[in-house]
Amino acid sequence: MGTLVVNLLGCLFIGVFYALFEHGNLLNSNYRLFLTVGVCGGFTTFSTFMNENFQLLKDGNFFYTSLYLALSLVGGMIAIFLGHLIIKLILEA
Repeated sequence: MGTLVVNLLGCLFIGVFYALFEHGNLLNSNYRLFLTVGVCGGFTTFSTFMNENFQLLKDGNFFYTSLYLALSLVGGMIAIFLGHLIIKLILEA
């Protein structure tokens, strides 16, 4: 559960950062790399995520593996969308 939450938060943050980058020159390209690759990349835990899924599969927990994968992928996409939406609403206010 912890890995899922961290990965979803990372998706939300990366959505926020990229929305900021798309709305003018709010942050330069050096900050873009630092915040997305550095901070978000270091914060999220893809290798842990994959290992947890592997362990679930190895233990025969196909339902939980599918649920974890679906929640991570769909939830991550929703989190990125929400990050973009939050910035859009703030900048248009």
